[in-house]
Amino acid sequence: MPCWRNKSKLRPDPGPPAKADYVQPAMVKLGITAMAKVAAEIEQAGATCVPNAFYLGPAFLAVLHCLAVKDKDSPLERMFADFGATPFSKTVPVINGGVEVPQGPGLGADPEDDLIAQFRV
Repeated sequence: MPCWRNKSKLRPDPGPPAKADYVQPAMVKLGITAMAKVAAEIEQAGATCVPNAFYLGPAFLAVLHCLAVKDKDSPLERMFADFGATPFSKTVPVINGGVEVPQGPGLGADPEDDLIAQFRV
C-alpha cells in the first residue's frame, strides 16, 4: 500500500507507517535534496521509497535522478496515457518498460523542440 504521498517536510512528523511496503513522498513538494534525505529515512525504516512521479515535466526527470542514487532498487511510477504530446518522450524514451537517467546538464534533458513549437502561443 503506498502512503506518505503528501509528505512535504523532513521533521517533526513521525516516520512512515510501520506496516507500509511502499512510501511515496511527493517530489514537487520536497525537491531533490530533501527527497534524498526522506528516501534514506524511509528505507532505513524498512519500507521502499518510490517517489511520486505522476508527472510529465521536469519533476519526472528529478524523480529519475533520485531513484538512480538510492541504495535500494524501486519501481518508477510513470503516467501512461495518450495526451497527444508527452514531454521528454524522445529524449527520455521508455524502452522495454525502463528508462535511462538522462546525462545532460541540469536535470539531463530538455523538452523536444517540436513539442515546444506545437504548443507555442
